[in-house]
Formats: sequence, structure tokens, C-alpha cells
Amino acid sequence: MSDDILEQKKAYWPREVADLLDISESTLRKYCLILEEKGYTFLRGENNRRAYLDRDVIALRKFMELSQNKSVTLEEAAIAVLSMISDHTVTSITHADTQQLSPSHRLTHRFDEWGIKLDQLIRYNEQRDREYQELLTQNERLQHELELVRSEVASTHDKLDSITQQVETVITESRAERHRRKSWWAFWK
Repeated sequence: MSDDILEQKKAYWPREVADLLDISESTLRKYCLILEEKGYTFLRGENNRRAYLDRDVIALRKFMELSQNKSVTLEEAAIAVLSMISDHTVTSITHADTQQLSPSHRLTHRFDEWGIKLDQLIRYNEQRDREYQELLTQNERLQHELELVRSEVASTHDKLDSITQQVETVITESRAERHRRKSWWAFWK
């Protein structure tokens, strides 16, 4: 990432981010450590303190959202967040550098951030569309298979009805024949 782009990014300090996310600083630190263990890199400022960019806040929000699911561990949530973010390495920048940006640079930076977010949303929606199409295709296939099974069941039912009628006819004829034989033997006796 170029220094020009870095200089245009607004950095937030832990207290600001914790307030923004409505969590304690210790929880924020815990989440950051988990993300860093999985390979996420946060901006480091004065005294090697973490400084947070907008994309870090977004990543942390997504991490919190995923970790609220009881079936997802914090480590799994961190891995999922990393898989959603294509570029998560930055170099160092100080908070003072961000305060010296001109309003036009800040607007340009915000515009670039929204463009990145829009691209991410488009990719996300495209992925969801592909998954939806796959589900539709799978649903159509299952509907077709269900119709085949229903057809086979109806055919089998028809065959069973036919066999049942044949068996009943044979039984009836057998009874009639037995009755005739009994009558014939009774006649000869």
C-alpha cells in the first residue's frame, strides 16, 4: 500500500473504537489478539499502540457479528473475517499524520473507502446469487426426482392393484371350483 494512501486514512485509537463498537478496551484487545494470531495486521502508531482504520472497525464489527453465533468459535470467526478481506497488511502511520490531511484528501479517502466497500458488497452479492442459483438448480433436480419417485409409486400401486385383482379372481375361481367338486362328490355319494 503506498504512503499516499496511508496518509489519507483516518486512524482511531482504542478508546474511540471500543466506544464505537460498544465494548470494553480489554475486549477489543482480546479480539485484536485473536485476529492477529490468525494473520490480521493492525496499524501501529506511537509507542507501538494499535491504531485502527475504518477497515479495521469493519473487520471487528464482522468478527463480533460472527462470534455472536453460538456454533462459531472466536478463532473460526477470525478466520472467516480474514477470508473476507483481501488486503489486510498496512505499515505504520501516526495519529498526528492523519490530523494534517486536507479536507479534499479526507473526502478522497472516504470516497475510496466507500468504493472498496461497494466492491466488497458487489462480490458478496454475486457470491450469494451464485449460491442461490445453485440452490434453485438443486431444488429443481430434487423436484424432478420426487416426481419420478411419485410416478414409480403410482405405477407400483397400479401393479399391486392389478395383482390383487388377479389373486382375488384366482381365489374366487378356486373357491367356486372347490364348491363344484364338493357338489359333484356329494352327488356321487
